[in-house]
Amino acid sequence: MKVSDRHFLSVGDERRQWIFDELILRDEEKASVVKVYYNDRSPLRIFYEQGKLLIRDIADGRLFNIRVEPIPLLNYALKQHQGVHLDDFVSVMGVDRVGVLTFDGCEEWNKGLPCHFCGANPNRLGYCQDKPNLGQLSRFPDYDSWWKSNEDFFLEGVSIAIQEIVNHQIGPHRHFLAMSGNLSDQDRAWQYLLRVLEDMSRFIDFSEWDSHINLLPPRDFKYIHLARDLGFRNICMNLEVFDPGLFALICPGKHRAVGYERIRLALDYSLGVFGRGNVRTNMVLGAEPVANLIRAARELGERGIVVNTTVFYPRPGSVWRNSRPPTKGEVFEATAHITEAHRAYGHTPFGCTLSSRSSLESEFLDA
Repeated sequence: MKVSDRHFLSVGDERRQWIFDELILRDEEKASVVKVYYNDRSPLRIFYEQGKLLIRDIADGRLFNIRVEPIPLLNYALKQHQGVHLDDFVSVMGVDRVGVLTFDGCEEWNKGLPCHFCGANPNRLGYCQDKPNLGQLSRFPDYDSWWKSNEDFFLEGVSIAIQEIVNHQIGPHRHFLAMSGNLSDQDRAWQYLLRVLEDMSRFIDFSEWDSHINLLPPRDFKYIHLARDLGFRNICMNLEVFDPGLFALICPGKHRAVGYERIRLALDYSLGVFGRGNVRTNMVLGAEPVANLIRAARELGERGIVVNTTVFYPRPGSVWRNSRPPTKGEVFEATAHITEAHRAYGHTPFGCTLSSRSSLESEFLDA
């Protein structure tokens, strides 16, 4: 099974090896992949008894009448390329979402300007040092020499991993997400990711998958066209916060390096390349008032831009590590209105109930 890093336990705590990254919840009609987040004040407890995973309400001792299953770990994930597991190159997340990440890290952390909700603190996360990551960047004179030192090894690992994955029966759907860490030079980040994807296209036809490419906007919009030429069906450029003033406060690095208006411009430009309903932006549910997210879903949705959400939870090492996550009521209210916008404009949430995501939009749309 995959284990989770979404909890307040020390890095050396042995309990980490028993905390699931995700679980499948099933009843007689539906199934949903859910994220697992450890909190010692949680009202729910997952435990193992008589060959089953069970969920108990701590307050009254009641067991939930629902099947709980771990995410199956595909055989390829146990194989290695030069000492690195293949799922470190290309991952299967949830049951039917495949993803590649060209490098780990965000340069805004190096500058002391991370988004306040982000938990990807490079001083806390143990990045695989044999893969490209921004912890290596200071040892090189420029971006290209850093990337070139990693490129051949990474491309080899990705090629082996994707060939293994396409031989598996991924389903019920086939979602694909291509991502990159963040560089101050956004064009370089696009170049490196597109190089990896071009190599992968020998083994996978992105046009036949529910494929998404997700980066900050490039300076040169030609890269948006190149992504479409590779067969990608969706593009994602994430605002995270809809109110421009709050965006500047909560995402100071993005505000400095890109800016709110530049992201809005790139989203509008992408409509002419990918088409209405195929351009997406993510909002962090809990970063600003629910009313802002509802307004974003309606205003951007009317333009043809799909608003998807990630539910905020406090991450160790983040600026907001002691902040309150949204309440169940806030999550339900925002998701209900965003789903209404999806229906009104013929849009779909990101992924499905069995792919890895941090929202309830697919569940609400299927209700």
